[in-house]
Amino acid sequence: MKVLKCLCLMFAFVLCLTCVPSSTIYTQAAEFVTQTKTHAYLLMDAKSGKIVVNHEGDTAFSLASMTKIFSLKLVFDAINNGALQVDDKVRVSEHATSVKGSSAFLDKNKEYFVKDLIKACVVASANDAMVALAEKIAGSEEVFVAKMNDYAVRLQLKNTHFANCTGLPVENHYSSAVDVATMYQQIMNEPLYKEYAKIWMDTLVHESGRKTDLVNTNRLIKTYTNCDSGKTGYTDDAGFCLVSTAHLNNMQFICVVMGAETSKDRFNLATNLFNFGFANYESVVVLDNENTKVQVPVKNGVNHSVTAMPVESVWDTVEKGEESAMKVKVELFENVSAPIMQGAKVGVAYVANANGIVVKEIDIVSCDYNEKIDVKHILEKLIYEW
Repeated sequence: MKVLKCLCLMFAFVLCLTCVPSSTIYTQAAEFVTQTKTHAYLLMDAKSGKIVVNHEGDTAFSLASMTKIFSLKLVFDAINNGALQVDDKVRVSEHATSVKGSSAFLDKNKEYFVKDLIKACVVASANDAMVALAEKIAGSEEVFVAKMNDYAVRLQLKNTHFANCTGLPVENHYSSAVDVATMYQQIMNEPLYKEYAKIWMDTLVHESGRKTDLVNTNRLIKTYTNCDSGKTGYTDDAGFCLVSTAHLNNMQFICVVMGAETSKDRFNLATNLFNFGFANYESVVVLDNENTKVQVPVKNGVNHSVTAMPVESVWDTVEKGEESAMKVKVELFENVSAPIMQGAKVGVAYVANANGIVVKEIDIVSCDYNEKIDVKHILEKLIYEW
């Protein structure tokens, strides 16, 4: 389509993503770097996706029960598209109850609410609950895992492949810290996940009246004031793993630790990474969808134009006290004709980095409905202006 007009806005931009060895993340950050052997770790701004600390973030490793964040994404998608309800009941198979590792000790051939199985997965990393949900959605764990791999491809995760939905040790099952953080962005704002991820202790009541205590494996929920969610993992092969989020003021970081030697090491490193991020960075709005509104001329409409706005805001991560040069170019479509429905695409906002490379495209949509003018409207206008 032809372009009617172009609006240019200048904003700040961090020059590049940071990817440096563990012993020299930044000179000013050297004091928080531990001597602990860790496969990989990174710190990502949850809003902008900017990675500010990265050690071996693109290298594939075993990820243990962090696998469940990928599995739960498919569960929440099923709920969001109406294929599954939180109050649906799931009959637990013999296969689900036979799965080893962390467990909610579900009863074979008994029914549980979807929401209770999700809670068992999020809080206590229950493998039996995860398999039961996978079988409910896909019919079998194998088909569910195929769906997980399809989703990883759609999300363009370059270093991820699954062989089960739990994270138990098996060949050809791996991910990277960057892929885990990217996936976590997809799940961290799901309302049910946000609610359950903050629970420290809870109880699962079985049909028989028997009870299973659910204890959150993410110790940061108790020990780090700003922590608001997370998922742990451990196997002999994967070591101690963690993906977690923390917020302070208008900032939220995602931290990933893979392959720490001890549970204490993963939590200490995550705490230090969060503290470093909050001390040295801030989030700035590059494109504010609520305050970026434009008028788009409309042909043959009851009104001569519609108000339009970006569908989402764009944030950038900058070092405190620094300014930058991120650019936004808004292009509105020419020859827009009525009728225009609310939410109709009428332009695009192109977000470019300091080198002029477009890193994101945001749709500009109509805020209003603009009806096509007809004889009735013309007569009404003539009478009104008479």
